[in-house]
Amino acid sequence: SIYRWRDSDWKLLSEKVEEEFPDAKVETKQDNYRSCKEVVDFNNGFFEFAAEQLGLGTLYSDVKQNVKSKDVQGGCVQVSFCDKDDEIGRVVDSIETALAANARFSDIAVLVRNNADGSAIAEELIERGYPVVSNDSLKVDASFIVRRLVSLLSCIENPSDDINKFIVKDTKVNIPSNYHSLTDLCEELLRQMQVLYPEAFENETLFIQSFMDELRERQADAGGGNLRYFLENWKEKERSINSPENSDAINILTIHKAKGLEFPYLIFPFAEKVNIYKPSKKWCWLDADNSPFDSAVSGIYSVNLSEKSRDTLFAKAYEDERKMQVVDNLNVFYVALTRAKCCLHIIADNPAKGRIKDGKVIEHKNLSDILYNFCGGFSEKSFGSMYDFSRLERKEGKGEENFEAEYVSIDLAGRLKASEDALDFFGEDGVSVKEDSPRRSGVVLHDIMADVKSLSDLEGAIKKALLDGRLDSGQAQDAQALLFERIRSREEFFDGSGYNEVPIFDSHGNEYRPDKVVISGRKAKIIDYKFGAPDKKYEAQVRTYMRLYREMDYEEVEGYLWYVMPDTLVPVQ
Repeated sequence: SIYRWRDSDWKLLSEKVEEEFPDAKVETKQDNYRSCKEVVDFNNGFFEFAAEQLGLGTLYSDVKQNVKSKDVQGGCVQVSFCDKDDEIGRVVDSIETALAANARFSDIAVLVRNNADGSAIAEELIERGYPVVSNDSLKVDASFIVRRLVSLLSCIENPSDDINKFIVKDTKVNIPSNYHSLTDLCEELLRQMQVLYPEAFENETLFIQSFMDELRERQADAGGGNLRYFLENWKEKERSINSPENSDAINILTIHKAKGLEFPYLIFPFAEKVNIYKPSKKWCWLDADNSPFDSAVSGIYSVNLSEKSRDTLFAKAYEDERKMQVVDNLNVFYVALTRAKCCLHIIADNPAKGRIKDGKVIEHKNLSDILYNFCGGFSEKSFGSMYDFSRLERKEGKGEENFEAEYVSIDLAGRLKASEDALDFFGEDGVSVKEDSPRRSGVVLHDIMADVKSLSDLEGAIKKALLDGRLDSGQAQDAQALLFERIRSREEFFDGSGYNEVPIFDSHGNEYRPDKVVISGRKAKIIDYKFGAPDKKYEAQVRTYMRLYREMDYEEVEGYLWYVMPDTLVPVQ
């Protein structure tokens, strides 16, 4: 992985592979079959420049790519610096430029650093009538209809709620005196609002459908038919909708979700939000034996690593963390800029004038500062010429399906909840694994076990996975049956006294997380779960855990690998 996300480490590829396999031949893939020449040339030049500015020349020495796209003619890169408040407006202008060049909505993608920016852009585009697809950014409560509906429900639940009474005072909706269920009540209110606000209703169908899905799901809970219960639950959590991916609509997604994808016309606003370094709190090991201070004590400390750390005992920890963040963030920028196939438009906030000297930013705080210098200090810089999207080779049917959402009332019993992560993976002994999903099934089951200290915790952990969309109701039943039997067969590990995934640290500050540790006096039992096939390679990991507990003066340490599917417990020596 290019990120230090879930403990990924890019140094495994940059350093460890060569150390472990000194005779291996490294072959760098430098052919780019995705992008037009102008996009490839721009990225080659910029990332070579950025790596040099950041002191990463060696690590990025092979960043240059060769153009292999069949369609190398045309293509362009535009870089725009403007006031932060104008960036969304520049996104709209860029979309109109693409459409004028015969692009379809589905040819266009907007990449963002976080969901908040994606939500702001999505709301603006929806308000302007543009079709939008986003798996990250469309908050259900961004809908005018949904907000009005929740206010009406709040007034019904609490007639003395002055705030919501003020909000809906001009809403000419008759509150039904009798209703069989919350679903019936909401559908009656929505029918009236559809007449009052037909245009808003039509534009916000996906939001309304998502709200009703949530309502029906909550009604299946204990107490879910209670209006107060539903409203309290609604206020606790922000909800987003997933839009249809095969419609002719503008894509809005985070950089992380864009890994491995490509888009004919790519817009990357808020580029200034990719920082070079951001102070962060880390657990750091201090070796007092080499300290010039007599009062220093060896141990692990929680330290806010910032520029001030250069003059402390944690200077090396700061330098290490800074280098890791710089590489992480340059990689994020690389992913964003290399998703473009034909045209790339980067939009960023103007650097503060106090940081500019002789037309260049003198103190780099984010990657857009380096981009500003690369573009020679110009607020607008273009490379190449606009691509004619009528020439674009398209897969048959791609982008030609018009998605028209329509709100339809359907009985609760006839509705099914679907999730891309809820695969049908339970089979033999409750586990019938789909060919491409054993790893995913293991991850879901492993996450469930992380919430189980005793058998009584299992039901709640299964319910959590069900509500998170990682399991459907059938899979939840199968998972509960399977794990109930497995946990009951190992009750000595599940008496409620164990520690699940509690971090421990070695003398160098490296973090480890055993799945379960059961402590009794000075005795420790370490259990690591595996949901795949038995393999001796896993024993080394458990031995590391055992060594660390012995170093913590536990007199008796036992280690086990528990292969959950066949219910096989393997002692580790």
